[in-house]
Amino acid sequence: MVDFKNVGDPILGSQSARTWDFWETTLVALIAYGASVLTGWMVLNVILAASVGPKAFAPGEFQTLASQGRWYGVFLISGAPPAIAVLWVAIRMAGREFGEYLALSWPSGGEIVRALAITTIFMSIEGFVLSKMSTGGI
Repeated sequence: MVDFKNVGDPILGSQSARTWDFWETTLVALIAYGASVLTGWMVLNVILAASVGPKAFAPGEFQTLASQGRWYGVFLISGAPPAIAVLWVAIRMAGREFGEYLALSWPSGGEIVRALAITTIFMSIEGFVLSKMSTGGI
């Protein structure tokens, strides 16, 4: 039977460590998202200005550039480090370790082998389907 009388008591030895509640987590997530978007747009603007020059884009031109995957990749990759930094600061403010708070753990050898096998199977199927689609076989 479960004993609920000590449920609210803090765990011994972790007096300074805590977990963020829902609203604190939401605020940190919004700040991380904002940092990611702001940095992504700044880097993207600098790269576009350097490659295209200081010209104003028409809405159609900007939509065409935005639909190209390489620019979206630049946006995402450049925005990830500030978002991770915001999360790291928030987790350190909670008095916890980054990996512990996010419950990060290394996979076992069996899990790695299964993941590689499943990835190989899916990529083989995708390659087969794409080759049949390009030759008109399907």
